[in-house]
Amino acid sequence: MLLLYIIALNTGVAVTQRDFWPFPTYPLVPSRYDIHAPNARMEYYGLTGDGREVPIDPYVWSPLFPLALDLWFRMHFPHLDAGQKAEAVAFLRDQAAARMDRLAHGERIGAERILGPAALPDYWLYVRPPHYRGPLYGLRVYRTEWRAAERYRDRNAVKRILVAESLR
Repeated sequence: MLLLYIIALNTGVAVTQRDFWPFPTYPLVPSRYDIHAPNARMEYYGLTGDGREVPIDPYVWSPLFPLALDLWFRMHFPHLDAGQKAEAVAFLRDQAAARMDRLAHGERIGAERILGPAALPDYWLYVRPPHYRGPLYGLRVYRTEWRAAERYRDRNAVKRILVAESLR
């Protein structure tokens, strides 16, 4: 009976597209958006053999979802010593290279390995780029900053700050 109740309840939520739980995963906070306020996020790029940057699929570090990694880079990475920073970025580089290689060969990563097409992304803010086919020789992490009002006038009004880099 419990299983049927859970299935019926989840079906009702899915059909009505309403969240009936008192504590949703991502609560919405009503407010006005200030187009002059600064915005920032982390961006991750792999380096090809000829030095080009290719975007890293944001789900290569699954089950760690992108927002958690972004917050870690903002809050904890600056407080590490040089050796710890190098070790952390090298680990992320190697994980990204291995999983990007799997994606390039048509294999699944993260929750998709177990659940296949039934796996849902952890967060829908992040767009999955086309999968680069080839080895990655490095990782660059940038903090990008912009203001919506400036970006409305000039799409390229984005400041990129190199936060970390790891080469093989």
